[in-house]
Amino acid sequence: VLRGFGAGALLRPALAADTGVPEAKYQLSSDSMTAMPLGLGSMAGKSRPETGVQLRNEPSRGSDGQVTAELEASTGNVIAISFYSPWPLVTGAFYDVESRDRSNGEGCYVQVTPLEGSKSLEGLPSSFFTEQILSSKGRFGAYGVPVNVKMVSSRMEGAIRVLEFTFSALSPTYAEVPRHAVVAVTAPEGAKEVVMLVGTASAARWNKGASKLLSEATSSFRATTFKPARAKKAKRNIFAVEEEEEEEQA
Repeated sequence: VLRGFGAGALLRPALAADTGVPEAKYQLSSDSMTAMPLGLGSMAGKSRPETGVQLRNEPSRGSDGQVTAELEASTGNVIAISFYSPWPLVTGAFYDVESRDRSNGEGCYVQVTPLEGSKSLEGLPSSFFTEQILSSKGRFGAYGVPVNVKMVSSRMEGAIRVLEFTFSALSPTYAEVPRHAVVAVTAPEGAKEVVMLVGTASAARWNKGASKLLSEATSSFRATTFKPARAKKAKRNIFAVEEEEEEEQA
């Protein structure tokens, strides 16, 4: 028998090591007084985080740590992405392409956003990317827009834009949780979107190995486009097939 809870009382949500996103929330049913899943929107007034990802197939991770997935571009093309990750994929209704260590919250995920006009990847301000990543509808906006955003560096490495910045995500009690991020951004030819691999870790974990792991993941990020094959339409009908069968029997 549960004691100390009234009908509809809330159990404390479980957080993935200060990621700012609940792994699960529960409420007590007034009928059976048993724990029932509570959606993210019930507590924070929000739906699943918006990453802009339109999956064409489910992501996979090989034994070598390579994560692959195919996304749908607005042009009708397919964006094939890949990156190395030492962490397993996380699955469920709140995730698209994401790998993470659930014990400490460090990991990376893919985010897609439309490219502004004819601006080049290099010509876009750093704030364009941070505002997309740290929006109230994003991965870290469950309890409000992250604060204390500070850009550490922004540079081009070939065709990839690499950004590093710090921010504080808000916890369920609105406490500020410092985090460090490194992001690889690419604008694949044949798409009107930029594709980002966002790697983050808590400030405490950043200098304890997370920096190296996240840099390895983002530096391996690749995205290319291709046109999907069209399904071939059958030209033969059932009568033609029957005629062929009769000829073969004759």
